[in-house]
Amino acid sequence: MSTTTYNVYTVESLGSINHIKLFVETHESGPGTGRTYEVIGTVVKGGGGQKYEEDHAASDPANRLEYVPGTKLKIGTVKESDLERFSEVCRRIPVPEPQLNLNGSRMNPSKPIRRCTELTREAVAALIGSEVVLP
Repeated sequence: MSTTTYNVYTVESLGSINHIKLFVETHESGPGTGRTYEVIGTVVKGGGGQKYEEDHAASDPANRLEYVPGTKLKIGTVKESDLERFSEVCRRIPVPEPQLNLNGSRMNPSKPIRRCTELTREAVAALIGSEVVLP
């Protein structure tokens, strides 16, 4: 019995601070497509905050204009049967709350700023630690 597996990547896109997300290359919406998992929004108080987002019909972020060349990095594979667990593990990572005042000062100077990069690192560690993503 064959088990379908999909490659899992981290991918960066250009911004004032580069944005990073997870991409699972499933081809379910055609060649060069898959699922993205990311946190979007702002860490500035009053800016609407950040929220977790999944897109199950995403084009490969490496094919987008804002892609940072050389940043599509394979972190492992996920079994097709584990895609729901993949999503559950990602959703369990706490989304960063507002951390900066409108003037750019930290709301809590004792805590490090936590953005998409930190959340993605935490998600990768949790996915590998729970053996949802395998090397």
